[in-house]
Amino acid sequence: MMSTKNGFLAIALLASILGSSAQNDAPNLVIVYTDEHNFRTIGAYRELLSKEHSELWGDGVVVDTPNLDRLAHEGSLFTSFYTVAPLCTPSRASFMTGLYPKATGAWLNHNAMDPDMKTWAHILKQKKGYHTGYVGKWHLNGNEKPGWNSGKKFGFTENKWQYNRGHWKFFDDDPVNGPTAYEVSSRPALSSLFK
Repeated sequence: MMSTKNGFLAIALLASILGSSAQNDAPNLVIVYTDEHNFRTIGAYRELLSKEHSELWGDGVVVDTPNLDRLAHEGSLFTSFYTVAPLCTPSRASFMTGLYPKATGAWLNHNAMDPDMKTWAHILKQKKGYHTGYVGKWHLNGNEKPGWNSGKKFGFTENKWQYNRGHWKFFDDDPVNGPTAYEVSSRPALSSLFK
């Protein structure tokens, strides 16, 4: 489970690649794709900026992100990454397919991506033998909320914890009914921790 300080931001963790294929020595890939968040909230990006620009909200007003910083330091940190739309659904559709949003069917928020779209997960799986997984917010299955995966895999082998919409903070797994998403206010035992 991933939690955020003060409900500050919702992170959709795109954990892509649960393990390398046995027939190759390809590296593991983990993509952290966030939603509605300023890049200055991750320490590895703040390190690239002057103090004036990295602490825009005040002297020392930062969120410590040691685990994300370590991933950035030991892997890759994108510094020239642009979105094709200022909306969640179209930008996610474009990121997943490499196509303009209009070509995916998901050109407006809450539009479902066409089920025949090929994603980079398909390519990694089919051409390189990767075992792929998706965890977190998907927002490409239409209006469902939370909308646990509707059966469309889009190239991902594992997607049990993929949900469609919302900025959920807590999750439970029921062996019979599957995953459940909760807000802080709907979990009495947890809500007292955040007062």
